[in-house]
Amino acid sequence: EDPLLVDGHKFDIRQWVLVSDWNPVTVWLYQECYLRFALSKWSTDNFEDRLAHLCNNSVQKDDAGFEEKKDESMWEADTFRAWLQANGH
Repeated sequence: EDPLLVDGHKFDIRQWVLVSDWNPVTVWLYQECYLRFALSKWSTDNFEDRLAHLCNNSVQKDDAGFEEKKDESMWEADTFRAWLQANGH
């Protein structure tokens, strides 16, 4: 497997969605998404390392350096677009 990583870190793309009605289905999307990063570098050597494979803050807060690193664990969409362009994607 060859996932797209940012500086060796796995990430999730998060999008806010509101379903305001079922009939007819009415869905509202927030215009911008954001990325949430795992604080540990991703590796296939240790699938037991939750900090490398799960990007939720509820998991990442268990990292000893979470408070110092938490601002690095989220990017706005524009930052990601710039990273993609700078890295030839």
